[in-house]
Amino acid sequence: VKGSDIADCLLKAISKVFLPSDEAYETERHCKNRRASVLPRPIAVVRPQSPQEAQHAVRCAAAHSVEVCGRAGGHGSDNDAGCTDGLVVDVQELRRLQVDPKTNVTIFGSGFTLGQLYSALYPHGLAVPGGTVSDVGATGLFLGCGRGMFTSIHGLACDIVEAITYVDAKGDLRLANATHNSEMLWMAKGAAVTFPGIVTEFRVRAFALPTLYVMDCSVPLEDGTSLLLRWSRRLSEFLQPNRKIYSHISTFQASGIYNFSSMCLNCNGAEREWFEAEINALLATASCSPNCCHEKGSRLWVTQMLLEAGVQDGIINDDPISLLDRDQGWGSSPTEAFRTGGIMGTQFEMSSDLVDAVHEHVHGRSTGVPWGVGVMVYPLGGPKVKSVSAAESAYGPRSASWVLHYKHQWIAGDSEQSEVMDRHHIAMAEAFDSFLPCRGFVNYIDNEMPCAQTNDEWLSAYFSDVPRMKAIKAKHDAKSLFRSRLRAGPPLPSSPPPPPYPWPPPHRSPPPPSPNSPPPPSPPPPPSPSPKPTPPSLLPPSPEVSSEALEPEAEAAAGTTLGSVQHFSTSFGMLVMGVPLLAGAAFPAYYYWKRKDQRLQPPPTRKKTKGSNGNRERQIERSRTKFAKVAASEDDGTC
Repeated sequence: VKGSDIADCLLKAISKVFLPSDEAYETERHCKNRRASVLPRPIAVVRPQSPQEAQHAVRCAAAHSVEVCGRAGGHGSDNDAGCTDGLVVDVQELRRLQVDPKTNVTIFGSGFTLGQLYSALYPHGLAVPGGTVSDVGATGLFLGCGRGMFTSIHGLACDIVEAITYVDAKGDLRLANATHNSEMLWMAKGAAVTFPGIVTEFRVRAFALPTLYVMDCSVPLEDGTSLLLRWSRRLSEFLQPNRKIYSHISTFQASGIYNFSSMCLNCNGAEREWFEAEINALLATASCSPNCCHEKGSRLWVTQMLLEAGVQDGIINDDPISLLDRDQGWGSSPTEAFRTGGIMGTQFEMSSDLVDAVHEHVHGRSTGVPWGVGVMVYPLGGPKVKSVSAAESAYGPRSASWVLHYKHQWIAGDSEQSEVMDRHHIAMAEAFDSFLPCRGFVNYIDNEMPCAQTNDEWLSAYFSDVPRMKAIKAKHDAKSLFRSRLRAGPPLPSSPPPPPYPWPPPHRSPPPPSPNSPPPPSPPPPPSPSPKPTPPSLLPPSPEVSSEALEPEAEAAAGTTLGSVQHFSTSFGMLVMGVPLLAGAAFPAYYYWKRKDQRLQPPPTRKKTKGSNGNRERQIERSRTKFAKVAASEDDGTC
C-alpha cells in the first residue's frame, strides 16, 4: 500500500519513475555491485531531470514515511545507495556545468561521473583532485573526500568545495556555504553516505591541468615486499608539495608481480631528473633492474584517463568518447560481485610484519578465483592534506599517511565463490587490523569492518566528530528521512534558521539574519505537484546569453547564490581531445602488465612524435568529428 501511495505522488511531477511493475525497474534498481547479500530492492527509483523534481521526490517520501537514498554513480561497495524498501533518487541527469575562466571557479551538477566531469573540464584546461575510474560518481567521491593523482599538491577532493546546493528533509532547495548552513557544508566535506540531503550541485575551485611524466614499472613477487618497505620510507619526501610526485604500489593474486607506478606533475628538467633517480634507486636491488620500468615518458591526459578506465583490458572502448559513458569502466559488469575495504596507516614507514601479511593474503592463500584478490597502497597524507584541521570537515583520518585498499571480486551468483571470497576478505581485514589502528577511508567503505564492534566505533573509524554529525543530523533530518547509520544526538546550539528557498533576489545581498527573526514558514505538509521556480543562479543561461559574459543581474547575484560564472553547456561534446596538452600519469599496472615488452621513450620536445603518443593523438584528431556529431544530436546533455 505504501508503495502504491508514493507511486501516485511521484508520477504527478516526475518524468522518470521506475516501479517494480515496470520492465526497466530490474535494470534501474541495481548499483554496480551484484553481490547477493547487498542486492537492492527499493520501492521506486526516480531519475529527476531538475532540482525541482528531486524536491518533489523528497516531499513524496516525507509525506509517506519512506526513507530516501541519493545515488550518483552507484559505485559504493556495499550498495548503500540501493535503498531496499526506500526511494532511490538517482541524480545522474543533473549535469549542468559553469566555469569562470578568470577564477577557475566551477559549478557542476551532482550527476556527473568522473569521466564526464574530467571530459567537460578538459577543453578549459582544468581538472579537479579525485580518482580516475571513469564511471565513478563525482558526488560520492567528493562527499567522501576522494583521493587521487593530485592529492599531494591540491589536497583531497572535498578540500576544494566552497558551496553546495541540496534538497533538505522538507523538500526545500537550500544553499550551504561559509555563511548559510555552514554545518551542512561541513558535512559535505567527508560525511559521504551519511549526508542528510540530496546534493544537486557543487561549487569548487578547479586548477590548471598539469603536464605529467610517468614511470610505470613492476617487479617479480620475490622483490615485492622489499620494494613496498623501501617505498614507504621515501613516501614522506614524495608527498612534499614541491616534489610534485604521485606514486603507488599494487599487486593482484593472478598477476605474479608488484606494480609500481609513479608520476611527476609539472616538473621541470631538474625535478624530472630527481624523480627518475629516486624511482630507479628504489628499484636498484630488484632482480629486474635496470629493466623494471616498461613505460616511461610524457603521456596525453586523455590517454591516461582511458588507461585508468581499463582500455587495455577491454573494460572501456579505445575511444575518448567512451569516457562519457557511465556504463563503461571498472565495476560496470553486470556479473561482477565484490567486497572492498580500506584501512589507514598513520606512520609513513610500514612494518615488515604488515608487508608480510599483505603478501601472504594476496599470494600465499590462493582463493582459486582468477584476479579475485588485490591490494593497492595509495598515499593519502602529506602537508597539503594535513594543512586542513580535523575540525574543518567531517572527514576523519587527516593524520593518515596512506591507505591500504583491498578488494575481492568474483562472479555474481556463484555461491561457492562468494563463500570463499567472504571468508578470505574477513581474514585479510582481521590480519591488517592487528597491525593498524581502526581507521577507514570512507570511499572504500566496509559496513562490516572487523575492528569496529559497535555502530559508534564504526562511525569513529571514518569520521572526525561523530557527536557533531549526530547533532547536525538531528537538526536537519530529525525524522531520519535520509537513510544513514547516524543516530540522534544532543541538539546543536540554537541559531537563526538559514534562509529557505527561494533565496533573495539577485539584485541585492540578503540582510544578515537577526537573532530575533522568526523562522521562515514551513511548506505545506502534502507535496505539491507544481515545482517551485529555480533561483536565477541555478537556471542555465538562455542560448542568447553570450559565452563572453553573463547578464548583469547574474553578475550581481554572486554574493547571494553560488556565484557569477561563465556557462558552458554539458551537451557540447565536452571532450575536445585535440587540445595538445602533454600529460602523463601512473596507473595500476595490472591494466597493462601483459604489454611489459613495449617501450615508450619520452620525446625530446613537446611536439607530436611517432609511436604510442603520436598514434593516440591522430586517433583523437579523428574523434573530433565524431564528437561534433554526438554534440549536435544531444539536446538534453545526456550521454
